[in-house]
Amino acid sequence: MAVAAKGSMPPTSESMAPAVSANGGSIWEQQLSEEEMITAQTVALPMMLGFVTPFVMRSAVLLGLPDIIAGAGPGKSLTLKQIAAELNTTRSNNNVDGSAAGSTPVNKSNLQRLLNYMVAFGILSCSKKVQDDDPQSELVIGAAAADHDSDHLQYGLTAVSNLLVTKNNPSSQAPMLLLQTSGASQASWAQLHCSVFGEHPWRTAHGKVQNCA
Repeated sequence: MAVAAKGSMPPTSESMAPAVSANGGSIWEQQLSEEEMITAQTVALPMMLGFVTPFVMRSAVLLGLPDIIAGAGPGKSLTLKQIAAELNTTRSNNNVDGSAAGSTPVNKSNLQRLLNYMVAFGILSCSKKVQDDDPQSELVIGAAAADHDSDHLQYGLTAVSNLLVTKNNPSSQAPMLLLQTSGASQASWAQLHCSVFGEHPWRTAHGKVQNCA
């Protein structure tokens, strides 16, 4: 790896890109078998997309989803329709960020996708009534929530989402989650590479020193 000379600019993403051979594939790519490439991608892609889950959790906290479900009572769960109704009621008073209320209703399709994502990662639980006349007759859906009729699904809290409840919960980790996913924090992490050249990522991100990127 080339080291920047004193006083020179750090290497850019373009200068660090892998060399490309005459037939269009990168040199290192040609040295891997198809199986090795698939294995590498299987490991790398979840790492590159690892930021998604924290921001889904952030959205849930800002929308108050854990608090809405917890408000149904211990061990209780709510349907998509019930959660949407609570969100509409909450927003009719104030937006999730505390600003003046708007008139746009909840997009149930997007809400369902958010809920199902959290089910897939164990942040929420999901069950389905097998018989409408038997409240005890439930089928645990789990990660397959997206494959079922949303009208009959009920979403509940897990040990993970219990940590995201903010009301009357001294053990809530929601403040930590919101801090770590804030714009200020994310901007600092985006400048982590500057620390290699002796700069402070936080000060670089927030204008105290020149951006080294």
